[in-house]
Amino acid sequence: MADCAAAATVALRRDPYGQGGAGYARELYLECPQDQEKWVTEIQEPVVRA
Repeated sequence: MADCAAAATVALRRDPYGQGGAGYARELYLECPQDQEKWVTEIQEPVVRA
């Protein structure tokens, strides 16, 4: 995963709901202009109730 801060944010947001990761996360690039700082990326991760 390219951005560890984003992965940590996903984990922090799911934990209060009693969810845990159920597999590998994936990144979906929604907008990819020349300047990579302006890319819009969606992170998807399968979850299960812990």
